[in-house]
Amino acid sequence: MHINKNDFIKNIDSGKWFKKGNYLVKFVKYFNDNLIGLWLSDYDPEGMCFTDQADKDWDIKDGKIIDYGAGVYHFGSIEGEIDSIYNEETGEIIVDKMKSIILNSWENKYYNVVTKEELDNIWDDIINKNFNKYEVLL
Repeated sequence: MHINKNDFIKNIDSGKWFKKGNYLVKFVKYFNDNLIGLWLSDYDPEGMCFTDQADKDWDIKDGKIIDYGAGVYHFGSIEGEIDSIYNEETGEIIVDKMKSIILNSWENKYYNVVTKEELDNIWDDIINKNFNKYEVLL
């Protein structure tokens, strides 16, 4: 996909999800072109996170998103002082706990990134590897 910044912003404003690597990602724009991103994956769950990027910290060049830096909250991490989303015995994701953490995060409460129904549908697509309907970001 060769998207430009204006088209990308229009897609963000419409609530569109994208596929980027092993993740499904949704961005929400706030204050100018600052972005909050929600990154979800069952392939790399430790990388699941919210990102917060100032407008100067990202761009689109030659159809590719260029990331110059972001604040990151890795709710999928197994390290740190966060409440783990993993079953201690099996190591598997506790899906209801993960969804609760996402829905109750300050990022979601303040910026309305995702609804419960939307999160349920996106996670179903991730589990069922239903990625064909998502536009791919380079």
